[in-house]
Amino acid sequence: MPHSQSLTLPSPLSLPPAELFSGDASYPVEQFLAILDATWPLLPLPADEPRLSAAKIAYLAQHLRGRARLWFAEHLHHRASGMHGAHTYAQLRAHLLQVFGSELPLRAPRRASTMGPEEKEGEQENRQRIVDRMRAEQIFARLVQKGTVQDYAHEYEEKSGNCGHRIDLDDEFECLWFAHGLRPAICDEVLRVFQPGMKFKDVVGEAQRAENELKM
Repeated sequence: MPHSQSLTLPSPLSLPPAELFSGDASYPVEQFLAILDATWPLLPLPADEPRLSAAKIAYLAQHLRGRARLWFAEHLHHRASGMHGAHTYAQLRAHLLQVFGSELPLRAPRRASTMGPEEKEGEQENRQRIVDRMRAEQIFARLVQKGTVQDYAHEYEEKSGNCGHRIDLDDEFECLWFAHGLRPAICDEVLRVFQPGMKFKDVVGEAQRAENELKM
């Protein structure tokens, strides 16, 4: 797993902590971010950028768990590796909304253009393909267990093939993302026995074992 970087955290306050955000649909990311936005004026944050942005990111990171924390760790890894990644709080906030937001993109917006009719149509089709790919990736990222472990694993494999890029289900990040989508009791058991190097089929097997033992 990627190693998290050291972050400067705001001073502790005598305020009740915000509810931890896991990416679960029961606690919308829009509500989580709205609570943070209302909290900023009460925090002893530095006034200058980029320290203000770094402090906000650090505070947000303290309130993540589950898939949201996994996603943030991967984000830090990408940024440290020189790959794409948010460098400001505003960028990170936008990424969180894109990954966990309740609204899925449906149709590419039309833009004013000086192109001819055929060129406009081609441009619109290209934009729509991008939106369709984003929607497929978001649907895949939000899959959770609703039936049996086998049903969830089958849907996870099936939906991974609809994404715009190849998803390696044996990648550690994907295995853990799958695990965090399991029913809570099964997820806890899988994470307890999870080890680096486990393949997707191994994680599914451990989840089925837990499902049988827990009689779920």
